[in-house]
Amino acid sequence: MQFDEKQKKELLKHARRVLTGIVKDGKKIEELPPDSCFLEKAGVFVSLHKNDELRGCVGYIEPIANVWDAVRDNAVSSSTADFRFEKVESEELDEIKIEISILTPPTACAIDEIEQGKDGVIIEQGGRKATYLPQVWESLNEPKQFFSSLCEKAGFGADCWQDKTTKFFRYNAIVFSE
Repeated sequence: MQFDEKQKKELLKHARRVLTGIVKDGKKIEELPPDSCFLEKAGVFVSLHKNDELRGCVGYIEPIANVWDAVRDNAVSSSTADFRFEKVESEELDEIKIEISILTPPTACAIDEIEQGKDGVIIEQGGRKATYLPQVWESLNEPKQFFSSLCEKAGFGADCWQDKTTKFFRYNAIVFSE
């Protein structure tokens, strides 16, 4: 799956219209995709940043919706339903930058197959799982710190990545932002 610069800009404009609609009017904008390339299913995350800090991030790891609808749904959720943050307020909209991550399908792997700085990572244990997008390596660039933090995000002990029952999956992402 690939997107040219024009298509990336169209997805960002779509996310911005959806974000503005849900925050200002409480309405989820329904738009038809202008290009059939947006109808392919993929895992998609929408991240919101304010003053270079995360302000919301929600997504689908698995390809359960087409890219166009996934951007819409996750723009809404990242601004209203990320439990780590309060809902985005209309006075914040001008300060928010949108980032979209379109994921390749995850594949099972061993921890030593994960490429630092390149791969997004999913950990799973006992049916519960959590993920970090590939760009998280920028702020958690030491592998031990990265994996410990991911374990804690999943609600496990910080050393769960060393447990033989922990499963690992990796994926790549096309990442672009405003």
